[in-house]
Amino acid sequence: MAPTDLVSLSKFLGFAPQHLFYVVELADKMYFQFKIEKASGGKRTIHAPRTELKGVQRAILKKILENVSCNDACFAYVRGRNVVQAARKISGHKAVLRLDVKNFFPTITQKRVFGLFKSQGFNSTVSFILSKLCTRNGELCQGAPTSPSISNLIFRNADEQLTSLATTFKLEYIRYSDDMFFFADRNFRYPRIAEVVEKIVKANGFELNAKKTKFHRRGSPRFTLGLQTSGRDPRFSRFQKRLYRAAFFKASSNLKWGHQNVQRLVGMAQWYKAIYGPDELYQDYTRIIGNVLNMKIHDVYVQS
Repeated sequence: MAPTDLVSLSKFLGFAPQHLFYVVELADKMYFQFKIEKASGGKRTIHAPRTELKGVQRAILKKILENVSCNDACFAYVRGRNVVQAARKISGHKAVLRLDVKNFFPTITQKRVFGLFKSQGFNSTVSFILSKLCTRNGELCQGAPTSPSISNLIFRNADEQLTSLATTFKLEYIRYSDDMFFFADRNFRYPRIAEVVEKIVKANGFELNAKKTKFHRRGSPRFTLGLQTSGRDPRFSRFQKRLYRAAFFKASSNLKWGHQNVQRLVGMAQWYKAIYGPDELYQDYTRIIGNVLNMKIHDVYVQS
């Protein structure tokens, strides 16, 4: 039976009513802010929830949001799908049109999140509470564990329309977060496609970032989703390969630096493995990480 008020919702999510009341009342203030580097340059602001709120959001994700399916064209934030699979879809000698949704997360307001929960059968009271718990200052923010799934579900109708558009023009369509891709094994009239996409996106309450619209002709070099995708399979750029080699060489020759950056190195190794598999270079990377983790550093070496 669906919860009907704060008390029954608390029980449904696995928290005491006092705890849920507390985080609802202070939800907008229960975030801390930091910035991360964007692949395209500049910095992205992240608002991460504090522990008390994050636990509730994770329960909402597990007990509600993950039980609602998103469109098959979506490859981000979906169990069993990932960025490598998306890159493989558009790899090879294909013509690719890439379009970007402007301010994807912030465009999704609390009112729209309220409507999402209402559409899942919750009453107005519970939908309001859930929407309050999943937004900050009236909008979706990057950093909350619930935001990715909510963005996929809010954009689900647009995904269906864009998939139909692609089928009409004998193209394929996929989306990775705010990046949309239309592609085919032939060149196509992309200005017309972009024009219709803009209308569909706008009709669904979003806006395109026209500066990021880009068409890659069949067989031309391209860098999408952080990878080179113009070849048969996605791969690193030469710059990425040099960056990785330099980082792991530094870790092997500078133990202090390796310890300070070990989590970064682990992430790099896993990303390399996702693209190339556990090849010889990956084995070298894991050995370096193992050495960094296993070596004992005396205080004299740690001091600057």
